[in-house]
Amino acid sequence: METLLAVFDLDSVVLDPRGAISELDREALVHARSMGIHAAFASARRCAHAGATLRNLALDGWVIGSDGAQIGRARDDRLLSRNTLPATVAARMYEMFTEAGLTVFALSNDGVHGELEQEALARLALPLAADGYTGG
Repeated sequence: METLLAVFDLDSVVLDPRGAISELDREALVHARSMGIHAAFASARRCAHAGATLRNLALDGWVIGSDGAQIGRARDDRLLSRNTLPATVAARMYEMFTEAGLTVFALSNDGVHGELEQEALARLALPLAADGYTGG
């Protein structure tokens, strides 16, 4: 038997601006699942953050996160694939941004990195933490 997968944009499509799902959409997802159709939810958010949102709404499926750079499973945050920038691309971006007079910092799986003092970097990262960035 053929396995079917339907991909939905999570933010502002499946979820309304308040982060809720309509009963009609929930029923449609449940019906699709009962017919053997699996669901994947795409988001600019990281897989872990999107997966937590799905679990809070009692939804299950696959997550395509970070604009396609991550693929994971919502029920347990298992990351199945992660595509990162090649070091040469990241180095060239750093060069271009610093030449333009920008202060560069980066968030990675092991923390916040940059030329600013750690306290200043942490303050810059706070809005990201509020939106689900956990460093992992």
